[in-house]
Amino acid sequence: MIADLRAAGRGIGEIARQIGRSPSTVSRELRRNADEDGRYRPHAAEQVARARMGRARERRLATDSVLRDTVVGLLGKR
Repeated sequence: MIADLRAAGRGIGEIARQIGRSPSTVSRELRRNADEDGRYRPHAAEQVARARMGRARERRLATDSVLRDTVVGLLGKR
């Protein structure tokens, strides 16, 4: 949506209002994911975001035995 609005000539403030984000967030997104010519590349941005999200992390119930025992006990009581 950002790329489409930008291509339509919309400003950062208008893009921010339409997608429900702050102008600084939109500005940072555009700056962070621009190519050498300054054009926003949404597909490249998506790939980078997916790579960041792909890092698996231990679930809290798996690492905290006290919390796990509490949850199991409460679930047993419904």
